[in-house]
Amino acid sequence: MKNYQNTLYFFLLLFIVSCTINKNYNVKYNNTNLGKYLAASYSVQNGDSAFASSILTDNIDYSKDTKLAELAFFSKIINGEFEAAKKLKKNYPNLLDKSSFSLIPEIVINLKNQNYEEAIKLINISSDLPGFKSFEQKIKNIINVSSNLKKQDLIDIFSKINNPDIYDLLIFEDAFEISDSVIIDKLNKKYQSEINNFLISGYLYRKKLLEKNNYFMNNLHRDFDKKKIIQNFNSEENIFKKKPSFSLLISSYLTEIAIRNSQNKNIPSSYLKMLLEMSNFIYPELEFPNYYLAKIFAQENNADLAVKKLEIISKNSFVYLPSLLNKYKIIKNLDQTNSKNILDIMIKRYSQNISVQYELADYYRKTEQCSKAIDIFNEILKIEKDNYRFQFFKASCLEKLDLWEESKKVFNDIITKNKDPYALNYLSYSMTIRNENLNLALQLINEALKKEPNNGYFLDTLGWVQFKKKEYKLAVKNLQRAVSIQPNSSEIMDHLGDCYYKMGRKKEAFFEWNRALIFDADENLKQKIEKKIKLYETN
Repeated sequence: MKNYQNTLYFFLLLFIVSCTINKNYNVKYNNTNLGKYLAASYSVQNGDSAFASSILTDNIDYSKDTKLAELAFFSKIINGEFEAAKKLKKNYPNLLDKSSFSLIPEIVINLKNQNYEEAIKLINISSDLPGFKSFEQKIKNIINVSSNLKKQDLIDIFSKINNPDIYDLLIFEDAFEISDSVIIDKLNKKYQSEINNFLISGYLYRKKLLEKNNYFMNNLHRDFDKKKIIQNFNSEENIFKKKPSFSLLISSYLTEIAIRNSQNKNIPSSYLKMLLEMSNFIYPELEFPNYYLAKIFAQENNADLAVKKLEIISKNSFVYLPSLLNKYKIIKNLDQTNSKNILDIMIKRYSQNISVQYELADYYRKTEQCSKAIDIFNEILKIEKDNYRFQFFKASCLEKLDLWEESKKVFNDIITKNKDPYALNYLSYSMTIRNENLNLALQLINEALKKEPNNGYFLDTLGWVQFKKKEYKLAVKNLQRAVSIQPNSSEIMDHLGDCYYKMGRKKEAFFEWNRALIFDADENLKQKIEKKIKLYETN
């Protein structure tokens, strides 16, 4: 049995970089295939396996290009093209039989077709893949329940499961009577993902226990509209209210494996994508996989791919509001008109949802409508009193409205309770621009830098405090470091220019000010810099 970690690294890295570091290209590739390999490997490296798969078509002769065949195969299973991957393996069996991943197409196709006996043989061979050991056990239990085993035999099998989860409970749901209270109590004590919370709530609904036990629905992330979900749990569109089919359970469990493994930094995102596409392939109606795929694409800065996945999710889905929120977050800095339309839709349909209210308040905050933003933050904080993120933004709005004493009080409350480094930084910078207690401002920003020593914005604040204290050599050192970490920040460039000018380094000062004008400076900062340049050029 292979070491899965080595297999994963091979899966993610070797196919992508081997060609680019090998100068002797003609050893393995003809000229045509070399270009395709480079383009496809670059696409996979940047998270776009769909484009890679479209380049590596059936028209290519892979027999002389092992790496190209492997890249084509893996790009297809990452992209959910399992039939195409199976065909490729069939055509080139000697090139694609060296890892656990080579069995994925047959596994997922057998599972979709409910050929569980065939699937379990292949899953057993691939059990070195993360999550597949427990996945194998779930499929074995499905086979046991589907067979003609006696009721007592099934009871014995279930009793031997250590710490049964919701999937075990649902697989055996109709096999015999299970003590609901004991199992639910155990599930209640463990963290449950969103997908698990819906499965558990569906079980409670069927047992007529949902009204008495809304814990799992209330435990959903605030992006979900909990009240509407509970009110509409009986709707025909709710796939969780009926006893789930084995296909739905398998699809859900693959999603659960992906969610669980997303916390492991040693697991590449390509593997998570493959699991989620397996889930999509087996039970497309689930829709949760596309939501999580979009999150992965967004983290990889593939906004277009993320939005495409989110747009698949139907308006009747329980994951529709989270998908809208995710879509809004992705495009609000890219397409202001479209993002505002999405925000308007969310406000119209989900005005009571806290995440929607926050996005509206944040929109007001960023569009210089801080009074409106504060009103919303006050309403949110009646419900989430200790949420320091909302307190932080409220305090920042108070500061922008020049309600400084009120703002300072909120920031000090945040710092007293949890020493949040961003609150420390904001308070330090706000005090510095007011020339207020610079020694305390220095102490605050140093506290923030203990937690995030390589934060460019924190270093900028430190440099600006030192500038105000006329410690110019120290200030330049920290501002230079801040610019190297945040090379597109006009504000940091402006500060560095000011510091250079105070030290008599006028050419460097003008260089930084002019550079600041072409990066992310807003109109106020541009006017300030232009005025400064005009004034100092005459001196």
